[in-house]
Amino acid sequence: MTTTRLALRKPLLALALGAAFSLGAASPSLAASPASLFHVSGDLRLYNFNKNYGAPTQQDQRSSAIGGGLNITTDPFLGGFGLGLSLYHASALETFPAGDKARETTLMGSKSSLTTVGQAYVQFARDGALIRAGRQIINTPWMGARDSRMIPQTFQGVWASLVPMHGLELMATRINAFKSRTSDAFTHDNLYYPNGYEGDQLYGTTAVFPKKAVLPEANGTSVVGARYHAVSAHAEAWYYDYNDFARSLYLNGGYAFGAPHAAVAPYVDAQFMHQTGGSMFQQFKATLFGKGGAVNSTLWGLRGGVKFSGNNVSLAYNKLEDHANAFGGGAIVSPYGDYTAMYAAVMTANLLAYGPGDATELAYSRSFLDHQIKLKVAALKFHTTYSGNPHAFYLDATYAFTGKLKGLTLRDRLAVSNGAPSAAYRSLAYNRLMLQYAF
Repeated sequence: MTTTRLALRKPLLALALGAAFSLGAASPSLAASPASLFHVSGDLRLYNFNKNYGAPTQQDQRSSAIGGGLNITTDPFLGGFGLGLSLYHASALETFPAGDKARETTLMGSKSSLTTVGQAYVQFARDGALIRAGRQIINTPWMGARDSRMIPQTFQGVWASLVPMHGLELMATRINAFKSRTSDAFTHDNLYYPNGYEGDQLYGTTAVFPKKAVLPEANGTSVVGARYHAVSAHAEAWYYDYNDFARSLYLNGGYAFGAPHAAVAPYVDAQFMHQTGGSMFQQFKATLFGKGGAVNSTLWGLRGGVKFSGNNVSLAYNKLEDHANAFGGGAIVSPYGDYTAMYAAVMTANLLAYGPGDATELAYSRSFLDHQIKLKVAALKFHTTYSGNPHAFYLDATYAFTGKLKGLTLRDRLAVSNGAPSAAYRSLAYNRLMLQYAF
């Protein structure tokens, strides 16, 4: 990977810093204004993505963009009602000829600009209960915002939550439409549909259906879940019904040993997920890794670590069982692209991308200078049935500015993976340089 591709271009940096200064200069007047019904927040982003492939048949890719989001919310009225609106925009900073494969399209798609109303909802919140209807961000382990691009992934539907007692939260949602991170509208699809389905700019998809298949609209997703957190223990249980695609049961929990704030604090975590269903895959003869059939996947994982003096060292293991006669040979079905719930997973190196097998991750993380600098490094090793035995290195470093530049963060994420048989993953260095000003 060349130095120029890893570094942010000086003109782009100057542009973002200039915008950040202008926003920073305006914020005191906003903060000094009297409390009102409406509250405004948001962010300005300047992102630069680079993918460098070691395979001569795979073209390197890059993309850079500037944009951000504006959030408008209201104070509660009429006993608990509230409104929310989020506008998002992204503009590409480099032009590419139509169809040029050098463009990294997951950053914001192939358009020169992207504008969307990502959230527009009405809610009622009172006495630990919340119900929200409309376009909104939803965050659950396997269905969430995936907010690592110019705009987040958002959903249209109803969300409800209840806190019946301290430490326990019950949640449910029913969504009927979806807007990906590269789409400007809500459509009835997911990331297994082909790019361009009903005109949707749907990048980051997983091609599984025959090219000539005429697919019906997706019927959305229903989810119920519960979370519990005590002083030393935490647990969660979720049930997902991705209508016609998969039904998933996901369990996760852990325990931290020792007294709170102890100098040395060991911890252990465990997770399990089982998926069935998949009538859509069967009806339209979908295949993944050359394998078709009903969905039957089983994932489990263990993680242990210790926190001491601000350090966190952990060892994690995930196993995705082989089911030879199932869709993808037992592959995970994740219609909205989420993978971070797995313990041993980073960027493009994870069992959602690689399929059945196992993954081991050794990781170290720490915050410095009163959380002004955050660092994580990890090494991963995979043994898989269909993607070889790749290995990966991951670096994630964030610097938060202070003083007049408070709200400005610079984050660099680098994943280097080698050893997979496909040209796209045989040797990949993927760098994401992200500058954000939050106000």
